[in-house]
Amino acid sequence: MFIEEQGALLSAITDRLEVVAPPGWNRLDLKYMTIGDNDFGGSSAVVFNKREQVIGIWKPPSDVDDMFAQLRAGMARPERGAWIKAEYFLYYPDYYSIEYFRDIPSSNFHSEHLPSPSDCARELELFPRAAEHIPSWMQELLEKARDVG
Repeated sequence: MFIEEQGALLSAITDRLEVVAPPGWNRLDLKYMTIGDNDFGGSSAVVFNKREQVIGIWKPPSDVDDMFAQLRAGMARPERGAWIKAEYFLYYPDYYSIEYFRDIPSSNFHSEHLPSPSDCARELELFPRAAEHIPSWMQELLEKARDVG
């Protein structure tokens, strides 16, 4: 995916979020995280009002997750894989910023939503990485699965 296509997809995400965001929003701090085919229930956003007070946690519609998944796949790089987590910040009316993470600490996962060894194996099947680009926690999960299997 070329940078222009990435920009168009991010514009589409922004346009969609502007339409479906909860009433009274002034800023959305959205996180999207996935390993293999597991998106851990999809994206979620912290919603802020004009006074920068949290007014709630919000679950965007699934088509937003689909667009993030498309962006992720399009940005994957040989030997480096795909990003695992994106943090997207939308400020009223339509300014956004985004950060991508190819490696995150295992503490970013809630204990009830830990990736499984099969999630990790699928991630590497979809988006192969050279050994030096595989996060240590992912390597540990895969090694434990091999030892058990």
